[in-house]
Amino acid sequence: MPERTQDREAIEHPVDLDRDPQYRATLDGRVKLRESVIALMDRYDLDALIYPHKLHGPLKIGPRDDPERAYQPNQMSPLTGLPAFIVPMGFTAEGLPVGLEILGRPWSEPTLIKLASGFEAATDNRRVPDTTPPLPGERIDY
Repeated sequence: MPERTQDREAIEHPVDLDRDPQYRATLDGRVKLRESVIALMDRYDLDALIYPHKLHGPLKIGPRDDPERAYQPNQMSPLTGLPAFIVPMGFTAEGLPVGLEILGRPWSEPTLIKLASGFEAATDNRRVPDTTPPLPGERIDY
């Protein structure tokens, strides 16, 4: 495993996160984002926010520095600490799966389960991949 200079630096000179201004600012920003999202949901009387899980389809396998592998996350749950579900939304023109994220209020998991279940029941967004056919004697229906 090649040694990474920043790892060695972090081990030899640890940062006191309680006093690190950049870390404290990041935590403060997360609190403000969470409060803003909840305020938005309050303002419009929303149970959840629904949006694409990623801003692109599945990434191609290849070197990390390949421009076609640039990851563009679109998830608010990790940044806000709010609960979320990701459900199948459909397929790209190439037939690859894409999903949507349903972000809820604090402690709203029962509502999220209902929304995710209702969406999946009303759509036909699941199918067995061509590269993963059923085993002999097995049958998978969605």
